[in-house]
Amino acid sequence: MSVSTETVDALTLVTAPGRDGQFTLYEDDGVSMDYTRGRYSSTTVTMTAGDRAVYTFTHEGDLDTRITTLELQAISHGQAPFWVSIDGEQIPHALHPSDFDSQATVWLYDLETSTVRIKTPWDSSEHTIVVSFEQFDMIGM
Repeated sequence: MSVSTETVDALTLVTAPGRDGQFTLYEDDGVSMDYTRGRYSSTTVTMTAGDRAVYTFTHEGDLDTRITTLELQAISHGQAPFWVSIDGEQIPHALHPSDFDSQATVWLYDLETSTVRIKTPWDSSEHTIVVSFEQFDMIGM
């Protein structure tokens, strides 16, 4: 696959939420020099580690993103999260990969890879994803 000949519409980010980090995703139209005139998009992804791993996505630029789906993968070293929220709303927890595949906004804990997988439709808006690794009481649930 070549990004120059294929349309990329899904983005998978793999993270290790054990420490803070930040990076910037840069997009342009891929064919012109319009980025030199300000036609680009950049999304800064900031991760704050802790019992609640917080991912903030801030957007800059006037080019609409081609990305329609985001999958965020957080390697969690054998600890499943208690809950996951996007923009303050807890999202559904899939118990099986087929449930994960069939839903637009969902999270799944993959036992084989010790990874939390979070899937959501994506746009150029600012978003916050929170993954709760806080200790919880199974009896009190």
